[in-house]
Parts: sequence; C-alpha cells; structure tokens
Amino acid sequence: MPVKNEQLLKTNDSTENGTRHGVTIVPARDCFPLLAMPSEPLLRILGYLSHRDIVAIEQTCLDLRNLAARLLNVRSQAWYAQFETSQQQQFTRIAKNISQHKLKAWLMQFTRDEVLVSRLCSQLAGEEKDDLEACNPEKITSFPQRLFYRVAKLMVDCPVFNPVLVSDIQCKSFKSDLCLLTPNDVSYLVTNCDSANCCTKIHVLSAKNLDHREISIHRWGCVRAVPLSADKRHIMSRCGDQAVKISSRTATDCWAEQLSVAHEKEIWSATFSPDSRHAVTASEDMSAYICSVDQTGCWALIARITHEGVVNSAEFSPDSRLIVTASDDHTVKIHEFANGTWLTRTTLNHDGRVFSARFSPDGNHIITVSHNQNDGQTATIYSVNADGRWTKTADIIHSEKIWTAFFSPDSKHVVTASSDHTCKIFSCDIGNNWQFKAVIHHTRRVSSARFSPNSLLIITASDDCSAKIYEFDVDHRSWSQQCSITHKCQITYTQFSADSCRILTLSGNNSPTHSVNHQARIDSRNASGQWLQIGNIVPESEAHSGQFNHDGSHVAICDSSGKALIIGIEADRKELQVKASLHHSYRLGLAEFNANSSHIVTISRDATQFKVWCLYGKDLAPPLPSKLTCLPLPPPCKKSPQADPQLNG
Repeated sequence: MPVKNEQLLKTNDSTENGTRHGVTIVPARDCFPLLAMPSEPLLRILGYLSHRDIVAIEQTCLDLRNLAARLLNVRSQAWYAQFETSQQQQFTRIAKNISQHKLKAWLMQFTRDEVLVSRLCSQLAGEEKDDLEACNPEKITSFPQRLFYRVAKLMVDCPVFNPVLVSDIQCKSFKSDLCLLTPNDVSYLVTNCDSANCCTKIHVLSAKNLDHREISIHRWGCVRAVPLSADKRHIMSRCGDQAVKISSRTATDCWAEQLSVAHEKEIWSATFSPDSRHAVTASEDMSAYICSVDQTGCWALIARITHEGVVNSAEFSPDSRLIVTASDDHTVKIHEFANGTWLTRTTLNHDGRVFSARFSPDGNHIITVSHNQNDGQTATIYSVNADGRWTKTADIIHSEKIWTAFFSPDSKHVVTASSDHTCKIFSCDIGNNWQFKAVIHHTRRVSSARFSPNSLLIITASDDCSAKIYEFDVDHRSWSQQCSITHKCQITYTQFSADSCRILTLSGNNSPTHSVNHQARIDSRNASGQWLQIGNIVPESEAHSGQFNHDGSHVAICDSSGKALIIGIEADRKELQVKASLHHSYRLGLAEFNANSSHIVTISRDATQFKVWCLYGKDLAPPLPSKLTCLPLPPPCKKSPQADPQLNG
C-alpha cells in the first residue's frame, strides 16, 4: 500500500531513535538538486531526514556552488592574463556597452544552459544601472574576464556553427580600403565607392542584426580611402588624388560634411589622431595639413607643415600630442600641440630620403627608414630625453630595401626585415640604450617580421618558404631561435593569436594559379614551450587570407574559390575542426571576425561585395561537422639547444 505524504513527513528524527543517516550529495547544475525532483520521491527522501540534515544538505550545496565559483574565477583570471592590456581593455569596453537583456540574447545564441545564462546575467545585474542600460563603468571589475572566459568555452564546445546572412552589400564599383565592425550594439561598416555618384557609404547594422540601412556622403572624384576615427564619430574620405573631406556623426545618428582640404599634388596618407581630436595629411606638394575639431564638433584647418621635399608620411604619437613627418628632403620633423597651436620642435637630419617615421607605442621612441649612402636602407631609432630633446640612439643598417621596421607592443624591442635576406633585432636596456641583439638569416628576401602581442616572440616570413620563431629570454636578455616553419612555396602572411599561443602562416596566396602547395598552417605552443604543428589546411583553392578571432580559439580561412572556412581549435590544441563553410559565387579576399566574434564579414577579392554574417544561427541542432583535409604532421618542433650558429650578425 502506498505511503501517504503526511506519514512520510512524520518520520522520526535520528536524534530521537538513536540512529544516523548518511547523506551523499551529487553535484548538479542546480544549487538544490533535490528540489528539482518530482514531489512524490522528494517527500519520500525528505521523510528520512531530520531538520538538521536538511540544513546540512543546503549548506553543503552552497559550499559546492561557492567552491565551483572560486575555481572558475581562478581559471578565468589565468585565461584573461594571457592577453595584453589592449585586448583586456577591449573586453572591458564591450562589457560596458552591453545590457542584461542583450547579454542574454547573445549567450542564448550558442547555449541553452539557462542556469548558466541566468547566472551570468545576474552577475552583470550587480554591476548594471538598469536592465535596459549599459553597465556602469566604475562598477565593471571582474565581470569581463568571467564573461569572455565563459564565451570562449562555449564557442570551443560548440561542434558546428550555423551562420546567418545579415547583410549582402553590393555595388557595381566599390573600392574599399577599410571594413570595420564595431563591438557595440550598433555596428558600422564603412565602404567607399568610385561609381558615378562618387560617395562614401556608411552601413548601419541594428543591435538585433535584422535590418540594414545606408548613409551616403557624396564626394567628387574617386574615393580612395576611408579612415574612421577611434571614437567612431568622424570619417575622412580621400577624394581623388589631392583632396580629403571630413564628415561627422551627429546626435541624431546622421553624418554631415564638416571640412574639405585640398592639396596641390597627390596625398600620400591621411589619418586621425588616437584621441580623435585631430587629423593630418601628407602630400607630394611638400606639405602636411593639420585639422582639429572644437568642442562644438566643428572641424577647421589650423596648421600647415612644410618641407623642401615630398612628405612621405605623417603620424601622431600615442598621446596625440606630437606629429612626426618624414620627407624626401632628408629630414624628419617633430611637431607639438601646445596652447592651441602646432609648433615644430625638432628637426632630425638623415643622409638620404626618409621614407617613413613612426612612434613607439609608449611614445618615447621614433624609428625612421631612410636611404643610405651604400644604396641600401637604414632604420634609425631616436629616443626622447628627460628634457624633451630627441637624440639618435641606434642605426640598423641593411644593404637592400627594408620592408618592415616595427617596435614591439611594450616598446622595448625593434625588428627590421629586408631584401638582403636578414632580420635584425635591437633591444632597449634599463638605461634606455638600444643594443644589437640578433640577426635572423634567410636565403631569400624577408618580406615581414612581427612581434607577438606579449612582445616576447618574433616570427619572420621569407620567400625561401620558411618562417622562423625567435623568443626573448627575459633573464638573459637574449633572443634565440625556437622553431622553423616550412611551406612548399613562399610564405606571404603570418599572424599571432591574441594570447600569443598560436601562429597562422599562409603560403602562395599571391600566385595567380592554384596549387596544392598553397596552404594555411596553424602552429600552437604547448605548456612545455614546444611549438606543435596542428595541421596544414588545404582548401579547394589556394588559401588567400586568414584571421584569428578575438581569443585565438577560431580562425577564418578564405580560398579563392569563394569559400570561407571557420575553423575551431580544440581545447587541447591537437585538432582542427571545420565548424562552418560560407559559400560565395566570387573570389574572396578576406573574412574577418568582429571584436567579440558574434559576427564575421566576408569581402570579395576586388572589394566590390561584402557580406555580414551572424556567427551563430537559431538552429542549435547543427549537422555533423565537416572533415578537414590535412597533410601528415611532422615531429614536434623542439627548442634549439643553443642559439642559431649565424647569430653573430
């Protein structure tokens, strides 16, 4: 005979009958797994327990939940620490501009774990002014790291993506030099058009990514470039060869023309300052024009910098206070903004034409590239003293053209890549002195060399079909070769992931014909420091381009047949998995993730067609993942026992 509920509730306490009942707690997603059971068996179990036992179970579940939360915090902190400050700041900016209901919609795109989503939304709610408003910046603490750590795990665990086409942008004659999706709820895709009406178009995508509208800014002549200011409020369109126009976004989200500037000859560069308050152009007419915006949003031409030769480049310092110009007249000039005007403070003389000049990320150094007396090129480093004077601190001499000359993100190292088959590395010591550290030898032209986001790694790319990885030993302050990556044809592109743990290399993407040798390869670093080749990706046509997403867990590879592959890197970093394939009827030039990997933009090779995809579709029961074609992997690349024998440069 079934026992009534009332009888179950009257079961004796263990303290009353002298017995004790052991309780085994099984962790579950719910803080109170017993309460999730049907009432009949739940009451049957509770009937054997005392009040103290029930309280103990409640406390035990709370302890398990708190312990799990602490462990997740530790793991999220370690994961977050892999990224450099700039990437962490981007995560924080995204968290500041997301509301609770939009966060839920974002997370529910790729998980149906409502408990997890509710928990993250609750964490956000504690740092949010209102459910419909963005987060209070002062209250944003550890939420960004917890959020993006969770998102990264969910993305990796998702076996297949089902991208949904949000917008298909086409024009008979687009010519775009910039394509940008902002990380906020409203996204701007900026394109430029050289068609008959000669206009720049701003494509505005709504927060729900369901509609798309265009704003046209009419121009004269061919629009050649569209720089967008850092605050996303100003656009500078280069119209034809000799003119630029600045347009600004109003409070009603309209774009209005503010200023037009015309040079007498061709403009070589046009850029905004990092603080979005100034803009500078560099022209063949031996001048650079500086424009500034006032508090009312009005732009005006306020200064003209002159040289005795063509001005090849003009760039702002990171704090927007200085401008450096490089000219064919063998000089570099440094200009300072003070008391509302720009004044020339320093002239740095060179032995030949100066092709470029740029500031280090911390603004304390400048590197120039100029022609030297031996028909080669020299990269020269200048540093600022305590009294504000700039002095030469190092010359990096090459016998042929220098293709790249970059500071590391931490401003402590410089690397150059040259047609003379070498890369050279200089490092800055505690006393602010630049010293030669290493030369990297190849057998053919070195087309590029770039630093990892953490500034501790360098990867080169050479026409000799190899890329070399060098690492900086902080204790010994020395660079040494860690690995050599080889392809079957020249390497044309390299990229580090944001956490500096993975490297993407492409080969043969400049070739007009298809070959099985045109590949994209991903190498990953394990916990012991070894670089392991995960696989050679062999698309149907040559791998034309590739981009990591925001955390390096996925990569988008474009081939020339019109297919973009979204590939996931497993958590153990030993496998690749094709999670989506985006098909196009035209040759692709680029596929790029936006800042939080919720969208991806695909661009045709001729930059006439753009498609914006929402990465996660509504269907959460996707088909089986595609198989990835890979070549057999070689043995793991081991760290060289000693430095490269040619490192005596």
